[in-house]
Amino acid sequence: MKHLLETIGRHSAMLLVASIVVGIALPDLAELFRPLLAPAVYGLLALAMTRIDILAVRGHLRSPARIVLPLMWMNLALPLAIGAAVTTFAADLGASPGLIFALVLIASAPPITAASAISYLLGLDGALSLALLLIATALTPLVTPLMVHLWMSPDFAISPVALGLRLGLLIGGSWIVAFAVRRYFGRPGIERNQGVFDGLNVILLVVFAIGLMSGIGARFLADPAWFLTLVAIIFAITLGMTAVTTALFWRFSPRLAGTIGYATGFRNIALAIGALGGAVPADTWTMFAVIQFPIYLSPLMLGPACRWLLGRRSSFT
Repeated sequence: MKHLLETIGRHSAMLLVASIVVGIALPDLAELFRPLLAPAVYGLLALAMTRIDILAVRGHLRSPARIVLPLMWMNLALPLAIGAAVTTFAADLGASPGLIFALVLIASAPPITAASAISYLLGLDGALSLALLLIATALTPLVTPLMVHLWMSPDFAISPVALGLRLGLLIGGSWIVAFAVRRYFGRPGIERNQGVFDGLNVILLVVFAIGLMSGIGARFLADPAWFLTLVAIIFAITLGMTAVTTALFWRFSPRLAGTIGYATGFRNIALAIGALGGAVPADTWTMFAVIQFPIYLSPLMLGPACRWLLGRRSSFT
């Protein structure tokens, strides 16, 4: 079993692409996997928390400005600004409540769980990204329901209080499982079994990806122009939030600014969708699927920009 999991972990990229293709090509299978979305999100978060290196973030926790200011921007100022803009122009743009809900989630969710790993890959500060991820995730059961309460219509089908409770249970439960696993294996044991954890992670990602494609092929075929417009909007939002945040925190240093920008631009709305068991409006579900495109392409898209940022570092040291 250990060898099998390690083999699966080594072929993660191929298996993930294949699972997306399978989910689109076999819509009945994708629909069958859709109820497994919440357990998959739960497991992925628990695995991410299990493998966190707490020692790596302690240095940044001793510098409050590097944490508090980005979190205030990420969890308060930016969601308020985006929520105000969305609700102001929603009627003019013909946005459905499902689309508005998706945009509120994008603005208020924590960074993606892979933010730290991708930050290291891009040459950014993975430890800072990890610190922001941990604290922002802990704040999610408070921040996201607050923004839903502020910006969604009172008669919207999803209750902010219920959403907060579900998020709290999902995140709290994941951390309890992660704590138990860390206590059982210890840090050395986790490091010795990295391949096993990689394999488990890939299996959950495959389940997640197949279930995520439920109905997506049909929605594209029904209205390709509308679907591609959503893709363009998602790319504009994620890259826009990344660029604006990087510019805002440029004085910290280009490397730290790029790290904060990436954590801010690429948000983990899977937590909210998973907490709701996938029971969201169709437009929200479509946006949830589409937001994976810039996330998976981010290392390729942002690589040149990050190399430029790191090349500018000497101007500030």
